[in-house]
Amino acid sequence: QLTIQLPNGRAAVLVVRICFNRRDPEERKRASRCYKAVLEATVAAGFPPWRLGIEGMSLLKRRGIDMGLGRRLKSWIDPEAVLAPGRYL
Repeated sequence: QLTIQLPNGRAAVLVVRICFNRRDPEERKRASRCYKAVLEATVAAGFPPWRLGIEGMSLLKRRGIDMGLGRRLKSWIDPEAVLAPGRYL
């Protein structure tokens, strides 16, 4: 299921919902591949992620995705790195 939200005149938010049977290992693998393919396609098209699942955290370390502001905000809000340590950096 895909939803596009237009919060203002300068932004669009794509929400992707991947439904699958978590008990089926093959479905989990297919869902994971789908998730990664959607992320790859949107980043390649120039649309950075807004929110990511745990599987997508490695994407933030790639060249071309500017997380500088996010890092500064996180260090300001959470200077001891207690919230989600190692993620979003």
